[in-house]
Amino acid sequence: MSRWMRLPLLIVSATAFAGILRAQTPTTARPHYTVGVLSDNFPYAYFPANEVHPVGFAVELLQAIVDTSQLDIEWVVGGTLDIQQRFQAGEIDALIAYAYSAERAERFAFTRPYLEMSGKVFVRPENAGWDNLSDLRGRRVLVHRNSLGEQVLREQGLAESIVYADSVNAAMHRVSEGDGDATLVTILSGASIAERDRLNLVPTAITVPDYDVDYCIAVQKSQPDLLATLDESLAILYRNGSYETIYRKWFGRLEPRRFTPVQVLLAVCAGLVVALVVAMVAAAHQRRLRRQLTTTLDALTESEQHFREVFDATPIGLLVVSSTSSPSPTGLNLDDANPAAHRLFGWREPPFNAELSASTPVFAPLWEGIAAVRAHTSPRPADLRIDLPDAPPLHLRWSAVRDDQRILVVIENTTAQVRATEELRASERHLQQTQKLDALGNLSSGIAHDFNNVLTSILGNIELLRLETAPDSSAQELTENILRGSRRARDLVRQILTFSRQSPPERKPVDLREIIGETLQLVRAAVPRSISLPSKLPASPCVVSADGTQIHQVILNLITNAAQAIGDAPGEITVTLEERTVRARADTRSPFGLPADRYHCITVSDTGPGMPAEVLQRAMEPFYTTKQQARGTGLGLSVAHGVVTQHGGMLRLESTPGEGTRAEVWLPISAERLPEGALDLLDIEPVADDEPLILVIDDEHIAAHTVARMLKRLGAVPDVHENPLEALAKFHAAPQRYRAVLCDLSMPERSGLEVLREIRATRPDLPTLLMTGFWSNGSRDKARDLGVNVLCEKPLSITELHAYLTLLLER
Repeated sequence: MSRWMRLPLLIVSATAFAGILRAQTPTTARPHYTVGVLSDNFPYAYFPANEVHPVGFAVELLQAIVDTSQLDIEWVVGGTLDIQQRFQAGEIDALIAYAYSAERAERFAFTRPYLEMSGKVFVRPENAGWDNLSDLRGRRVLVHRNSLGEQVLREQGLAESIVYADSVNAAMHRVSEGDGDATLVTILSGASIAERDRLNLVPTAITVPDYDVDYCIAVQKSQPDLLATLDESLAILYRNGSYETIYRKWFGRLEPRRFTPVQVLLAVCAGLVVALVVAMVAAAHQRRLRRQLTTTLDALTESEQHFREVFDATPIGLLVVSSTSSPSPTGLNLDDANPAAHRLFGWREPPFNAELSASTPVFAPLWEGIAAVRAHTSPRPADLRIDLPDAPPLHLRWSAVRDDQRILVVIENTTAQVRATEELRASERHLQQTQKLDALGNLSSGIAHDFNNVLTSILGNIELLRLETAPDSSAQELTENILRGSRRARDLVRQILTFSRQSPPERKPVDLREIIGETLQLVRAAVPRSISLPSKLPASPCVVSADGTQIHQVILNLITNAAQAIGDAPGEITVTLEERTVRARADTRSPFGLPADRYHCITVSDTGPGMPAEVLQRAMEPFYTTKQQARGTGLGLSVAHGVVTQHGGMLRLESTPGEGTRAEVWLPISAERLPEGALDLLDIEPVADDEPLILVIDDEHIAAHTVARMLKRLGAVPDVHENPLEALAKFHAAPQRYRAVLCDLSMPERSGLEVLREIRATRPDLPTLLMTGFWSNGSRDKARDLGVNVLCEKPLSITELHAYLTLLLER
């Protein structure tokens, strides 16, 4: 029998003899030891998901040692920093996984190494080309404190690159996520962590001097008996093959099989014999199979790499889901997810191999749909709305396909498309509302044109009748009542034109008291009688430079909103007007963002239900409304805010639930003067003694001849024409006869602008007046560009005509 064949028999005999001696030794109380086990040291010791006990290579090795030696051991489980600190402080007798170094050997005793590995530098793929330690200079290299990696970096002059991490696992994850450039770790540890956690890391070709790691069990030097027992147990595990079994379980897929020296020798001998027997018969066949296998593996690797690239690059979320045997509502496991799915669900680390229905309950509808696919009831692509806490809802469109074992779920984020569709629908509703308003405006402008011609006749004739009536006559009171009613009708028509947006914007000095009064008169008919409309207005004029039409719309909008908030219940809407001053500060701005100045403040306060804070915050956003679909577009307050801001002011809202709402419109006070009032009707005198000839052109018979009679009363001689072509012919026959021209804007055959353009081409110095029942968009600007001297609105009173005629004849 050879020496190598006798060696196993001697070892077995020695072990048996030692067992007999131990059996004959009197039984004594076994000593109790504490052994530290790291919980964050994958693959040596860690806690998997949903597990209460640690697992790993070192854990199983320790258990095998306990089973072999019958040691009385208490496991102390914790994080790397905690356990190592407690071991170094002498609170723990032994540490299962500790790398040997000369410095540590001065303090602790070590068993024979049970793992011998070389260290590697792991980086992200884009840095895989680093091949020298100098490439790490100025980088952020992550290691845990007091590790061999830290010691190596300091010895290589790279101390300034050290960044501490809590553990090897933490360092690997941080580098993969970009919170660091590299980490030093043993090849088996790094490869295992990268494979399990799918980390985007690869080992480099950098040679790390003095970084050959021997993993041992470290023991306090005060426990020599424990050290001897551990070494003896490791030897037994090597001999009986238990160590090899544990090693292959955890690292067999990462490197070639490791054997003991005896196993290697026996395997070599057996292999040589077999090889010599079959070599001459199967050499050619083996070479052919090797080539085929290499080709197949290369093709498989390339295919898998291509699939992974496509899977990761797809911009739509992809989930790979499989069934699980656990009795959960869905019974699903998430096996894989591409980066788009990570971004979609906000996953930093997706719940691989975890029950999704329990871990992410907000996505329960999606998991229920996937479960239906598993049950062979595959649906068509479905839309799904997920309401997220403290965030806008998430809209998804998903579909799924399955094979015998797995389900591929395709998920598209359609939130942007859904919101765009909702905004488009809101825009369409607003467009429809705008079209309705435009149609109403066109109708009202047509009515106003005809009605103002009628009012011109009524107002003009009653003024002429009053002038012909003795001042002390009882008829004066009757004519005054008719005049008051006619003026009220004129004001109503102007309010209708203002409401229908037929009056173009024009900034001029206006009295806010008059605008508020007109608005209250107009809105009174639209507000329920159960709501009172008191107002508090100053006695003196409140002048601002503004477009009266737009300010009217702002006040009308605020009162209407207040009335709709109160509804049919009894209530009150109070409108006040007062002067306020914003004092100058260090930055010359008020708390509300207004320059230091004097302002007129219009306040509209109601006794409605008020608004909660979240509604008040968004009240002036475009298209935001809490009204029913048929009662609002969400543009009223946003438009009002824009109008007030353009006028250099501010729209401010205050509201408390249950206490009503208060809206304030701040407008800067203007130093300009209001236009002077018209002369009293009875104080009018003829404008001239030489009876100027005035050309009057208006297609409305009543209006034209009423203006003619008023001109005669003012001392002028009217030349009246209802047909613009006839009037032009008469003018061209003797253009120097006329002192001024009064022309209507809207006429058949020729518009007033065309008529005055032709007249001014002949006599540029001739004073001209253009009158109309309403000013359409752009017509006022066109008239000014043409050089028309006076623009006025119908109906014309005799006092207004007197002022206009005086102005024309003075030119």
